[in-house]
Amino acid sequence: MNVFRFVAVLWCLVAASAPAIAQEARGGLETARFRWGPLGVTPRVALTNLGVDTNVFHDEDEPQRDFTFTVTPGADTWFRLGRAELSLGSSIDWTYFRDSKQQRALGWSQDARLDVRLNRLSPHVSGAYLTTRQRPNLEIDARVRQKRERIGAGTGVRVGARTWLDLDVMREAVDFGDRSFGDPRLAEALNRETREAGLAVRAELTPLTTFAVRTALSQDRFDTSARRDSNSVTLIPSLSLQPLALISGRVAVGFRHFDVLDETVPDYAGVVAEAEVSYILREMIRFGATVQRDVDYSADSAQPYSVVSGGVLSISQVIGLDWYVTGRAGRSWLDYRSFASVTDDGTVLARDGRQDRVTTYGGGLARRIGTDLLLGFDVDRVGRVSGVDGRSYEGYRFGGSIIYGR
Repeated sequence: MNVFRFVAVLWCLVAASAPAIAQEARGGLETARFRWGPLGVTPRVALTNLGVDTNVFHDEDEPQRDFTFTVTPGADTWFRLGRAELSLGSSIDWTYFRDSKQQRALGWSQDARLDVRLNRLSPHVSGAYLTTRQRPNLEIDARVRQKRERIGAGTGVRVGARTWLDLDVMREAVDFGDRSFGDPRLAEALNRETREAGLAVRAELTPLTTFAVRTALSQDRFDTSARRDSNSVTLIPSLSLQPLALISGRVAVGFRHFDVLDETVPDYAGVVAEAEVSYILREMIRFGATVQRDVDYSADSAQPYSVVSGGVLSISQVIGLDWYVTGRAGRSWLDYRSFASVTDDGTVLARDGRQDRVTTYGGGLARRIGTDLLLGFDVDRVGRVSGVDGRSYEGYRFGGSIIYGR
């Protein structure tokens, strides 16, 4: 029995008792909203996007307006038995459109993780399942049915008073369906399996600051589009700051060598990054920033992938007792890499890729009631500029939200 099959069996045992999940349970048993001995539960529910989308299909010529909202109930659950702790994160999302009935969708997801905390070892197994009908990235405009299955295992090894060595393996399958489910065109281009093995060194510099360096080897193998098969090597240092710090969040900036096995596709070797940080000034103004740069596969038959770079800046100001006003702006660039052509004598002729640009800006007003309930209203403008006919669009989204448990 290979390691991935072994992990799959353990994951099934762990996840069998839980229905559906949206995200991995955050925190731990001590953070649970309700607790009964070794069992803790934090329920959550969100009503978001309650309003109008002025361009439901991201259409350049004939934008369609519609009333929409999304309801997402869920729960984070923890169960502790001795040195073992099982954490579950479950959610269901229902998206409603009044006129565009074909855009209505019901999805659910589940994450599960089992940790065993020993003296120097902390082994874990995890798994996740997601089925949803949403836009998977900045490129694809349609809300498409997709499934993702992930299993993983690893262990932490204490090598010093504040130093850990983390080893992990992971397998993920991405499925956009076939003729009876999902989008056959996307399935042909993007259905794939990813395998990854990683090693990280993690050190607690202070009670609020953790520094880590992680390296990983991964491979992507496509079901029917073998020209996109690739191997990757990454080396990424990161710095994590706990919420109690003046500056909080996580910054990870490193290097990735993305090697496409087809010789007619250019490789990528360069910087990758993922950051989400915030800074609070005089307990009245919160500055936030998110940054991303990495490789993402494309459904374009002539351009197998793009390098996506971008970020969002936000400012939130307290304007009264538990009232907040927020402004935000973001921009992302999709730099596409194209398949090259090969002449009869074997000469490879490179082709220039295109660049698309996605811009968003907006603002909102929110009020927090107690520690668990947040009411808000937001207005955002989203648009894309592309050199390809029919790919550009713009539209507005405005509506309210009610969020409990976050």
